[in-house]
Amino acid sequence: MLSKFISYNRSLSNKLLLFLNKHLGAIDNSEIYFYSQFNSVDITHSKILEIGGTQRPLFKKNEMLYYAGLDIDNNFDWMKIYHAYYNHSCTEKVEEKFDFIFSKYLLEHVDDNQKTFDNIIYSLHEQGKAIQIFPLGFHPYSILTRLVSNSVKKNLIKLLRPETVSVSGYPTYFNLCNSISLKRYFSRRTDIKYSIKYFFGADDYFGFFFPLFFLSVIFNRLCKLFNLNIFASNAVLVITKKAA
Repeated sequence: MLSKFISYNRSLSNKLLLFLNKHLGAIDNSEIYFYSQFNSVDITHSKILEIGGTQRPLFKKNEMLYYAGLDIDNNFDWMKIYHAYYNHSCTEKVEEKFDFIFSKYLLEHVDDNQKTFDNIIYSLHEQGKAIQIFPLGFHPYSILTRLVSNSVKKNLIKLLRPETVSVSGYPTYFNLCNSISLKRYFSRRTDIKYSIKYFFGADDYFGFFFPLFFLSVIFNRLCKLFNLNIFASNAVLVITKKAA
């Protein structure tokens, strides 16, 4: 009975989102933008570091010149996936230099992203590029995830979004994951060029109950209209290291 109720609400929520995106334009196309930034990088002929890819890498080792991974997970045979693997936190420095460094939905799980950003910039070659996509901490969904324990959050994911169980439920900190903190950190870095693009979404997390979904959609549209980036759901950060 509950599964049918959730399914019905999700169907209704999806129809509303498709209607609004068609007539008003999409405001949560963060992944499309994220991948579009890869076009400026010669992927197959660059030294690449993926942070947080673990057993789910974005690329295939045999198609890359040099593909390294970095993650705290060591419960898999990394040699089948990467040319090199750093089994530690991204808050620890990597001495090797790369042309391209990226992560996807990782930074919200790190407790000290100042160290993360410092290390990413340090590990870039001159003119190297880093691209990160991550959720932000002051969207209603992000606030709710911090109000409940991680065990409760995992149980809710199993019930409401079972298709994401394998990639969800990790502890979240949202350290520096807001527009004010990001601007404060990057505005004082003189050794890089950077851009941050904000998106307004995460509606799907409320799709199990249409009234909540509707409120989320209205909230996002208003925040986008008035450029209230502090309440954005996602950001795509692009860093290019300047020549010395």
